[in-house]
Amino acid sequence: MTAQSEPMADAVAAHRLFAGHGDFRPDMIAASTGDLQQWMNAHFEQSIPLPDLTLAGFHPTGSRLLVTDQGAAAIVVYEDAQDNAVSFYIRPPGPHSRLLPNGQRVDGKLLAKYWSQGQYNYAVVLPNDLPNADEVQRKLRI
Repeated sequence: MTAQSEPMADAVAAHRLFAGHGDFRPDMIAASTGDLQQWMNAHFEQSIPLPDLTLAGFHPTGSRLLVTDQGAAAIVVYEDAQDNAVSFYIRPPGPHSRLLPNGQRVDGKLLAKYWSQGQYNYAVVLPNDLPNADEVQRKLRI
């Protein structure tokens, strides 16, 4: 399997491009999780609620609308007090409406946890050496 065909390769690429960089220019700056949820609902009909990672020390900082061959996608970036970044990614299913089973994979220094629910594929991407990675994963409940 090539890197391009790995599950949610675009989520990992978006994380590398946008998360944890001081120059991230989001489409929507997070004033609150509710504001970002409204932004998500406007772009993705019947998406799941954004993960609440506050108990793991992460707060959403902003979001960016992206595009795939199958339609709109988005990344929501979360950061903690130490500037560690976690991202939430949503996209339509791949070619042939391919939904994903729950899974995870390591890509370099990143861990991608992915799943499908309803009409979208989702991923949360985080550094695989993140000190509180277990807490973040427990909050995802996937």
